[in-house]
Amino acid sequence: MNLRPIARVGVPVGIALTVVGMAAAPALAATDISVNAGGGDLSDGAVIDHNATVTVKGTTDATASSRQLKLSVDAPGRSAYTLKTGTASPLQKGQLSAGLDTSCPDWSSSPCVEAVNGTYTFTFSAGSADSSTTVQLRVPPAAPTGFQAHSNGTVVSFAWNANSEPDLMGYDIVDGAGNDVTPGGMDAGSVCDSSGCNVSVDFGSSAQGTSRTFSVLALRHTAPGSGGSVSSASSDGQTVDFPAPPSPSPSTGPGAGGSGSGNGGSTGGSGPSGGGTSTGTTGSAAGHGPRAVSGKHAAADLRTSLPTITAAGAPDLPTVLTEVKPLPQGSYKPVLPYGDQIVKSKKPQLAEHNNAQQAFQDFRKVLDIGALWRSLGGAVVLMLAAAHLRAFVERVEPDQL
Repeated sequence: MNLRPIARVGVPVGIALTVVGMAAAPALAATDISVNAGGGDLSDGAVIDHNATVTVKGTTDATASSRQLKLSVDAPGRSAYTLKTGTASPLQKGQLSAGLDTSCPDWSSSPCVEAVNGTYTFTFSAGSADSSTTVQLRVPPAAPTGFQAHSNGTVVSFAWNANSEPDLMGYDIVDGAGNDVTPGGMDAGSVCDSSGCNVSVDFGSSAQGTSRTFSVLALRHTAPGSGGSVSSASSDGQTVDFPAPPSPSPSTGPGAGGSGSGNGGSTGGSGPSGGGTSTGTTGSAAGHGPRAVSGKHAAADLRTSLPTITAAGAPDLPTVLTEVKPLPQGSYKPVLPYGDQIVKSKKPQLAEHNNAQQAFQDFRKVLDIGALWRSLGGAVVLMLAAAHLRAFVERVEPDQL
């Protein structure tokens, strides 16, 4: 019996069974995924810091069976989103590519909302095999627009247009030197509404008489629920001039009041007593300091602004208080008159002295002291004689005479 033909037939049948067995076995394909942004490949965990289109590419090697291909992404805060699907034929390599515009991703195209910052996981699946990689999105917000600043005393009111980023953390106002005007930032929900954003800040008396430049910047979360942030560029700056502090009011003493008139203006005061009116050719002021004269010839105009003093309306001067102390006992000295008073008083004093001497001489002449004494002596002798005579007459009886 010849068995050699049978042996020849058995070898091809074994090969065929092996091929059939391979075709029936599960297809295991090697896969690979790459991510590209801005013209360069991104490694696993790379950070994207600008709004760019991310290109994802997945490849698989050839297998004996057909395979379903899929590119998907797990975005922060949402379930997996399919970017693209395809197939690979038996005994052929498979390849699939898709793009993701982070400024307007497919899942938010109506309306378009920017992709939030955070970790994005891209996956390429080929049948039962898959590969994945991650990238970190760190896109700063756009610089705020329409920034305005207006002052009212020491309070500045700021206003600007709201940003459109979905994960906006808030805003921060800074001055020209980079100092933080709103430490810790401002929550977007507390300062913004559908019409825009606005906030007022009181800078206190230290800002009076100064000028400062301000701008606003926006902040985004680095990931949903994260306390980290990434800031935008500053908005256009706005310069604010703070008014100088008001001048102190002039003090008025007791009984202050008066009047004045002049070409430049007038002032008036009031007090417990006194009073007056004020007139001026070009306006008037009451209770304020002097008004600055404007123009190229301010020095010449100063003379015409001085008040005219009249006897009927002289302004009262402020009361000057001095301390009066008594002199020690025994040390008082009369105040000498001024020189002109001495000169003027010499002639009246001399005349009075001469008049007194002349009156005394006349009085002496009238009285004649010597004759007066002689007359008085004779009168006394006569009075004594008369007294003795009367006493004698009273003692002698009439019949004895």
